Amino acid sequence: MATGFKPIAHVEMDADVKSSICIPMDAENATRRIIGVLDEYYDTFADLVINGEVNRAFIEAIAKKEKVDPQALYDATCHRMAGIAALPAIDENISEDDYRLAEYKLLIKNSGGEALHFYCKNKPITAYNPVIKDYFKSISLVPKLRESRAFVGFSRLEPGGVMPLSDKKRMLRRGPGDWLPAIEVFGEGIFFEFDAQALEKWAGRPAVKERTATLNAMYQDSFLAEIIPGYINPAFVMIHTFAHLLINQLSYECGYGSSAIRERLYCARCGDTRQMKGLLIYTASGDADGSLGGLVRQGEPGRLEDTIMAAIENARWCSADPICIQTEGQRADSCNLAACHTCALLPETCCELGNRLLDRGLVIGTLEETACGFFNSV
Repeated sequence: MATGFKPIAHVEMDADVKSSICIPMDAENATRRIIGVLDEYYDTFADLVINGEVNRAFIEAIAKKEKVDPQALYDATCHRMAGIAALPAIDENISEDDYRLAEYKLLIKNSGGEALHFYCKNKPITAYNPVIKDYFKSISLVPKLRESRAFVGFSRLEPGGVMPLSDKKRMLRRGPGDWLPAIEVFGEGIFFEFDAQALEKWAGRPAVKERTATLNAMYQDSFLAEIIPGYINPAFVMIHTFAHLLINQLSYECGYGSSAIRERLYCARCGDTRQMKGLLIYTASGDADGSLGGLVRQGEPGRLEDTIMAAIENARWCSADPICIQTEGQRADSCNLAACHTCALLPETCCELGNRLLDRGLVIGTLEETACGFFNSV
């Protein structure tokens, strides 16, 4: 029966959200009270800077009003301004890898402090059981972190081209303005610094090159290649898949819902000019899931090794095998090899790539060729 309505094509859209980890600019010995006052008045202090000199009289007046130590507030203001001035210029045209490099440099060492919004404790791999020493250079426990998430627009699942961020921002409003809707969330995490030499040696294996070439052929036909063109870095796929396997295991051991744990990848998808080889597994939310302390506790020596071993062991066999491990492409755009809902896929809020570019074979090897697995000798 005619209804008088014309069919409308179904168009799927994805929210485009950019996130970043807060980089601490405050001195480690600054108190929570001083940092709180500085957060509230920092923009005003910055506006009153003349010839590089802060307005000390105004800072002392604010200190008297807020009943804090004037010298401590002045020192904290100068320290934060010096830290911000030392950062590279950041604008909307900076690449994802460029601003993640600043985060990476903080995560591979002791940084931040208990009174700050970021606190990282780096541990050499020698502090852990030798069973994992051949794969990682160090592991950092992050008891405190703050993440900012900004909504910058929508993107189609199969875009015809890459829209500049400035154009997306203009489409969000009818009138003038340069701000974006954003939230701040707090949480904790574990950072893994992989052994770059071990990764390089592994990536040079013929079996790894052959398997990556299969995935790369599908990548070139997908919209992901329009965003970041080039040849897929096998280390990226391996680290990404390892993140999913570990999140599944941590969710089981720590009691977090799997959707509450996220990944943040510090590795170039194509090419490798910045030499980042890291992975942050973290939880950050506005509710209690962001502060339970379970991830950091599980990252301690004597605990983390068992978690890693269990994640790898569980990955060796999927209930969908041998179909899953032998597939030549599955899920959207066929941009996954051995990765299905039974073994490696996560809620899409956890994954930076919408559950794409995953392959269990590059982590543990395949039935025919175990040498392509980075952790095949565990």
